[in-house]
Formats: sequence, structure tokens, C-alpha cells
Amino acid sequence: MSRNNKVSKGLEDLSELRKELATLPLDLPELSLEKIETGGLEALNERAREIDEKAKQVESWVGKVLTYQEKIDALPRTQRELLADTSGTDFKEAEERLDRFLREEPIKQFRRAAWLGVLEHEFHREPDGVNAVRGLCEKLVKQNILVPSNGNYHLKVFEMAFCIPAESFFEEDEIGRVRMALGKLLKTASRKEQSLWQQNSKTLEEQTTITVVDFLRGNAGQICLRVPAEKNIKTDKWRPGGTLLVKSDGSRIFPLLAVGRIEGVVERMKRDKIFLLLKFLCDQRPPVLFFENMTEDKEREKVDEIRILYYLLRRAISAEQMKEMIDAARKELSEKPDLISSQEFFEEGKDGICFAEYEGAWKSLDGSTITHLFFLPKREKGLIGLCEIPKHLSGFFDKCKDREFEEGQRFEGVAQPLQAVLRAIFGQVVKASAIAANGKQ
Repeated sequence: MSRNNKVSKGLEDLSELRKELATLPLDLPELSLEKIETGGLEALNERAREIDEKAKQVESWVGKVLTYQEKIDALPRTQRELLADTSGTDFKEAEERLDRFLREEPIKQFRRAAWLGVLEHEFHREPDGVNAVRGLCEKLVKQNILVPSNGNYHLKVFEMAFCIPAESFFEEDEIGRVRMALGKLLKTASRKEQSLWQQNSKTLEEQTTITVVDFLRGNAGQICLRVPAEKNIKTDKWRPGGTLLVKSDGSRIFPLLAVGRIEGVVERMKRDKIFLLLKFLCDQRPPVLFFENMTEDKEREKVDEIRILYYLLRRAISAEQMKEMIDAARKELSEKPDLISSQEFFEEGKDGICFAEYEGAWKSLDGSTITHLFFLPKREKGLIGLCEIPKHLSGFFDKCKDREFEEGQRFEGVAQPLQAVLRAIFGQVVKASAIAANGKQ
């Protein structure tokens, strides 16, 4: 059959199909507009208001039940038993009703309210730290309130991800409320954890007996090192950091104590009597080690722990050496002769060179964070430029080096990122002057 004949035959078949569809008897359901016409709509709105009001009561009641339960759990055993004898039946009935609200309630608004009541109650806490939040999440998983997830998730808790079960009937509004409560919980936990780390780190620092230089030279003693967190480029995950206290006998390094996310692995190292030979710290790669029975899991664990100790020490020493370099650069720039003050440069607009430093961590547009942001800006006859910058900021100021810019109003003629940094420092200088002036009054 020719191509034209095939096309013609296909069009004829399509025409016949259309005729058949046109004659098919269709039994379509009738739709009534009664419920959404004026009278029906008013009744619908009234019913919705009634349900919403009762849902609020359910949510509040759930919070009270959980608070009561926690108070009972906090009592000594004798008091709990006495209370169970007097009002145990009523509380058991309340617990059973709560469970029905969560699992069996047919009215979606009530079930949503019960789930909201549970999650917001659990997340409106004052946690002692990060581990307390992890423990809370584990409890909610056991209660089938949260479900661990390796893919899409509703809630992110540190390195963990969770979904809220579909039986909660949650939509974006409810998930948003839970996320807000969780965000406050995580912020509180992180703040307390940071405060505790600082206190414990200070205790470890007080046990230092040698400097980094002496440590690397092979002198015996104890040294406290800050281990920065590090992003793994391959996995896009972060290697944990913290504060590490180690002891050296001149040739071997023994982990003693740690604070922060490395605390657990350091405790295992100490338990397994792990040590690292000082000479390995000079190598760019961790030592290749073999035990007699490498097939045994325990021996493999020891090898892994030695390698981890190597990486922790290398990161800590690199950070310490970088800190020493930055401190030396800051001292050198800030003590240059003939500098004018930051007030003269930023507030009074005088010509000259000043030492400028941004207080805090600078967030770049690409998402990176710049710390230790200091340099020497210069002004001469309305032109702004960089007189000198430390080596660690060479890349950050790359587009502004060896150039001069018409200053303009509030540095508007200066290229980025120098313009943004100068404006930010200007604001900090003005604020500091205002605080100092108020203090004198």
C-alpha cells in the first residue's frame, strides 16, 4: 500500500471512531449546586467554624495531656504509684483518647490538630544540647510520630531527615508550623551546645604545657588543639570538628580528651589505646598500617582510628599555623607607620591609609564565609584603592587589586566586593563612635 493510501485509510478510521463516540450513551452523575449557593454556603461556613473551634480545643487539650504525663513521669516511684491509685483511670482514658485522635479520628481537622499538638509540644522545649534533640527525635520515631527518610523529607535535624506520616493529614500550613517550632528548638540546642563546648574547651586549654612548635619538634607534654570542621568535597558532607587534647612523649601522640562532635571517636581511641607516631605528621598522606590479624573487625577499627587521629591532628595543626600567619599579618599591617584612624578615614573622609577590619564573619554572594577580613585601604584626592592586603585575602579582593576608584557617595564608585566591605566597616565604625559618645555622657 502506498504512503498516500495509508494516510487516507487512517483518516477514514479516525472519522468512524469519532462517529461511534458521538453515539455512545454516557451516564454522567448530576452535580447539585445546593451546597455552595447562598443558603447552603452559610450553613457550610457555620459548620466549618464549629469544627475549626473544636480543633483548637483538641490541640490545646493534647498539650495539657502531654504536660501532665511528663509531670507524672518526673515524680518518684512512690508518688507515681499513689497518683495511679487515685486518678490512674482518668489519665489512662485520656491517653487512649489521644491515641484515637492520632490514629483513628475520622474528622481530618481533629486528627491534624492532635498531631500538631504533639509535635509543637515536643519541639517547644529547652534542650540541654544537641544530644537531647537527637534523643527526642529517636523517641518520636519509636512512637511513629516521625519516620526516618533517606530521600525527600519534611524535617531536617542536623544530619538526620524525617517525614511526617501521611495519616496526620498534614498539608503545607501544618508542616510550616512544625518547621518553625523545630527551628527554634535547634537554635536553642546549638546555642547551649556552643556555650558548653566553650566552657569545656577552656578547661582543656588550661591543661596545655607545650606550644605547637615544641610539640612538632618532639618535646614531651600536653597540647590542646582546635580541630576545624571540614567539608568533604567528594560527598559534600562535613567532617566534624572540636577541641582535642593530646599527650606526646616525644615520639608517640596519645589522644586524651575531646570536646565537640569528635568527642565520641576520641573516647574510642582512648579505650583502644590508640597512638600515632609523631614522624607521620610530616607525611601528606596517613600511614599505611597492617596488623597480624587484619581480617578481624577489631583490628580494622584500630587502623581506621589511627588514620582518623592523623587527619584530626593535621587539620588542627594546619589551622593553628594559619592562625599564626594571620595574627602576624594583622600585627604587621596594624602597626604600619603614619596610619590614620578608622574614624578619620570613614567618618571624616580624610586622605591617607588606615587599618580596617570587619568585625565578624563575612558572607560572600557565593555562599562562602570569609573570616579575619582586614586590610589597608587608601584615599587620595577622591580616589579609593587598596594599599595592602594579607595573603589569605588575595583571591577575595582579586578584582580590586592594583586599581583606584572614584569614591562617590558612600563608596558607590568602588568595585565589588571592596565597596560592600567598606560600607559595612563604615557602619561598624559609626556605631562604635555612637556607643563611645553615649558612654561619656
